[in-house]
Amino acid sequence: MSDDLAREQEAGEESTSQFGRALMSLSENEIVAFLQSELGVDTVGILPSAPLFSSGIIDSFSLVTLITFVEKKCGLKVEPLDVTLENLDSVERIRAFVDRKLTA
Repeated sequence: MSDDLAREQEAGEESTSQFGRALMSLSENEIVAFLQSELGVDTVGILPSAPLFSSGIIDSFSLVTLITFVEKKCGLKVEPLDVTLENLDSVERIRAFVDRKLTA
C-alpha cells in the first residue's frame, strides 16, 4: 500500500478512483464473511490460503458475484485479465490483489 493511501486510511479518509468512487481496502475477515453470508460457503476451517475456485468451493457463478462484491466494496474495476487463479483463488490472494490494485 502506498504511504499516502495508508495515511489517508489511518486518518479515516478515502481515496477515489478515476471513476470518482471511494477506494477502500478489503480485509480477509470481510471476504470470509461475504463468502459465508452471500455465497453460502461453510467457512469453518477454511484457511486464508485455501484454494476457493480450483478446489470447487466456489463455482464460476459465485466467482462473478465475488468479483462484483470486490468492485463495489473497494471502488475498483476488475479487468478481464485480472481474473486469474493467482489473483482470486484464495482469501489471501484476493486481499493481496485488492491491495495491489489500490496502490497501482
